[in-house]
Amino acid sequence: MEEYKDHIDQELFEQIEAYLLNTLSQEDRSRFEKQLAADPSLQKELDLQRQLLAIATIESFKLDQEATIENPSAGSNPSAIVKPINKWWWAAAAMLVLISGIWYLQSKSVSPQQLANHYFIPDPGLPVTMSSTRQYQFYDGMVSYKEADYDKAISIWKSIAQNNNSSDTVQYFIGVAYLNTDQYNDALQQLLPIAEGKGKWKDKAAWYLAITYLKLNQPKKAANWLKTIPSYPEATELLEELNQSNPEQSP
Repeated sequence: MEEYKDHIDQELFEQIEAYLLNTLSQEDRSRFEKQLAADPSLQKELDLQRQLLAIATIESFKLDQEATIENPSAGSNPSAIVKPINKWWWAAAAMLVLISGIWYLQSKSVSPQQLANHYFIPDPGLPVTMSSTRQYQFYDGMVSYKEADYDKAISIWKSIAQNNNSSDTVQYFIGVAYLNTDQYNDALQQLLPIAEGKGKWKDKAAWYLAITYLKLNQPKKAANWLKTIPSYPEATELLEELNQSNPEQSP
């Protein structure tokens, strides 16, 4: 069975991006299209990145238009963070799961880690609005996060927490940054209180907790968190796949 490709290297990503944005020279474009014709896996990756680009373009515009400030009177308090629009994130996640290949899920024996890798889509982060200086430190970390410099982002955000200026938003993004760097126990420590709370990040924290537990080969704990977000189709789908692929470990 063909292996599902979790990540692509930076050079290939930039080449695909340049092709989609039509910034390749004619010679490089012709060369790339020959590669596409000869490599079905590259074509699959191109299709996936095309969908990602479309979603990012549309939803970035929506976020810029619809985002609001949690606490406008917070002054220099970094906890006054842009309010996220969650609905599009879940829709995008569900779409990408479908795009990335239903064939993968038809395997009769898929490990929890493989399921986690298949369903895992890193949180894209919040729009960076550097024109506002009130949350400069938080957005400085968000810039690093978006550049995939997760260690730097964690360091910046933890300094906010150490100054007692933290919020659920800061703690949530520290958690997903840890997850993005495979520091699963640290991710659990940050995400658990958020998922157990009542804030706006509760459901997304539960989703990433489930992914983290699958990566740690703890499917029962993952299933328990998936059950807390039944309104999200991808959570229900993952729970079904988990039970079907690992019937002996079904909760």
